[in-house]
Parts: sequence; structure tokens; C-alpha cells
Amino acid sequence: QFNIVFLRRPAPPDAPFTGLPNFRTMEILLYSRPRATHDGGELGRLLEALDRHGFRVCMNRELAEATAALTGIRIPESKQYASLKEACPDARMLICYGGDGTFLDGVRMLDDRSIPVLGINSGRLGFLANVPREGIDRALEDIREGHYSIESRPLLRAEGDFPEGAAPAHAFNEFSLQRSGASMIAVEAYVNDEMVATYWGDGVLLSTPSGSTAYSLSVGGPVVAPG
Repeated sequence: QFNIVFLRRPAPPDAPFTGLPNFRTMEILLYSRPRATHDGGELGRLLEALDRHGFRVCMNRELAEATAALTGIRIPESKQYASLKEACPDARMLICYGGDGTFLDGVRMLDDRSIPVLGINSGRLGFLANVPREGIDRALEDIREGHYSIESRPLLRAEGDFPEGAAPAHAFNEFSLQRSGASMIAVEAYVNDEMVATYWGDGVLLSTPSGSTAYSLSVGGPVVAPG
């Protein structure tokens, strides 16, 4: 599973607290896709807002290079990373800067590292990356003050006879099992070692609750509430 951040306004004084402690100097991981196109002005405003709210930032090398080229801000080598799984061990949150594809990439690359994820939408689709550009300052204020909650979402894990060197994969939305030839395939589905159905066709989608409104819904699958 992984943890997704939901921002909220202050609760009444007697309400139970469901976020992380208030870290005014929290270190965060900032991730954006290597070949993403960024606006220098927006990127500069994001970094300025992070600094103003007291966050220490580690970012992927490609984003650091884009930052230097577009804004003139140079990120120290010690605050750049190549692998999210091993980056900046003191970081308490991952912020994905892009669209939903960037968010999904970030979750996948975290692997089994258990830190919450927030998406800032600089792309076109923002169902998961649900903080808009104009809401960045307020979102960072909410995080700084602890005005957020964390919801755990399940992941799928695929195990099987993969090509040599391939690692077992995790999926946030879904896995697809597809035919490799002209004939239909038969997929036997088991739950707790008991067979529940056999599916015949071109393939089968196995979806998480979070992914049930994506490709799964489009092929007639049910909508499942996350959580």
C-alpha cells in the first residue's frame, strides 16, 4: 500500500488529529518527469514558496537541471537524487509536480518506501495530482501547519515468470493480462487459493479501488470506493 495526502482546513480543537506531526522544517522529496516541459516562472514560484514555508527540498537530477536552466537556481549535488527509493532518508513526504502520470510514476518509484504522496498539478489531468497551480501556497501552508490527513491506498503486486532481470512489479491503478497471439486466452482467478471464475477473451484487467474508475470502468468493471 501507499499513503496519499488530503489537505483540509483546521478542525475543531477537540477533533482527533489524523496527520503527521507539525514539521516546520520538514524535508520533502520533489519529483517531476525527466522529459517534462516546465514554465520557468511557475517553477521559480514553487521553489520560492517551498523556501518561504520552511521546507528543505531534495529533487531528481533532471528537475534540478531544468531548474538551473529555466530559473538560474542551482540545486546542490547533495540535494539531488537518482533513485526515489534511496533519496534523502530524512524526507517525510513526496510531492509530485506534474499531472496524474507524474503522480503514478512517483508512487511506482517509491517502491516499498512508506512516505505520503501529494500531487501538484502542472499538467492537464489532475484527478490524483489535485492541488492546482494557484493553490500551491495554501497547500504548503496546510502541510506546514499539519492541516491534512493521510489515507492508505492498496497496490497490486505481480509475481510470475518474468524475463531474466525483471523485478516483481507494483501497480497503483491496474494490471493487464493480454494474449500474445491470435487466439483467446483463459484466465483462472483464485481468491485465497479457491478458484472463483475463468475468464475467456483477449485479456483481463485487475484493478485496485483507486484505478476502478480508469480503464476498468471503461470495459465494464465496477467502481470501488478506496479505503
